[in-house]
Amino acid sequence: MRRVGASLAAELPRKKVYSQSGIDRIIAGCVENDRDEVLLTLQKYGVLTKKEHYGCHLCDPSTGQYCFRACDPIPVDVRYEVSGDLENMVQQLSGKNYFISFASADGRPAATQIHSALQAAGIQGFFSDESVQNGSSWKKDILVNLRASSLVLLIESPIYHTRPRCQVERDYAISLGKPTLRIGICDRTKLQDCAEYLNDHLNHANYMTGSSLDLATVLGLDVPAPPVMAARKEACMNLMDSMPPLAGDKIASKLDLTKMLSQGVPAEQRRIELMDLVFGSVNLADAFTLRLDPTIIF
Repeated sequence: MRRVGASLAAELPRKKVYSQSGIDRIIAGCVENDRDEVLLTLQKYGVLTKKEHYGCHLCDPSTGQYCFRACDPIPVDVRYEVSGDLENMVQQLSGKNYFISFASADGRPAATQIHSALQAAGIQGFFSDESVQNGSSWKKDILVNLRASSLVLLIESPIYHTRPRCQVERDYAISLGKPTLRIGICDRTKLQDCAEYLNDHLNHANYMTGSSLDLATVLGLDVPAPPVMAARKEACMNLMDSMPPLAGDKIASKLDLTKMLSQGVPAEQRRIELMDLVFGSVNLADAFTLRLDPTIIF
């Protein structure tokens, strides 16, 4: 059904309005597909918005004009407005995984909408929920799914950046070089404690229209390029700031880089030297970030 919905979405020009019969004719061209199921799929994608077209359908014989006097609106028919196209994100995530990071207190509704729409399109992903913290396995689940993801979506609610778990997910994803989308559900000026490097390197946009998420626009976004090395370095520095002072030395030892760092100086200086050293090479940066252990700061 995802394939049928995607093919139909490609045929429906954005912002065009179709009548009920017009949509039925399009679906009828899709052999062996149930009309109601196709419609439901398209609406879940955010491609179609079902609207009732209202107006007085009584014609004035003297003028031949339809009457639009003040009266109770009479539903004339059902129209389907093409409000978006999920093709970009669905095609680019086909066979891949996504990771949604959000603060439960004020980001859950938007995160749930996006997660449900992608799931309906047949795309698999991880829905990070800070309220699910029973036992120690949830930390491992977060790290494993972050590493496996091809796209990370940060649902930027006002308090998102104040949550320690969200900070770790954000910084770890970017330090790993994961393509990351900032999905704002408020203006950037309302984000509390947002890391400065984010505004320097990753675009923020507010995808709320009034009190509703503009789901169609979100799902029509392209998967971005991986973050630049400068952003990865800043994210990694944030992670290291939250770790024990000698954590960097332990990782440097695993990478055989200890001898290249200054000895007998504060751990802070060695940490900065290590960052400068490893982020001069993509391969070395990847090896370094994969050995980071953010579980110790949850």
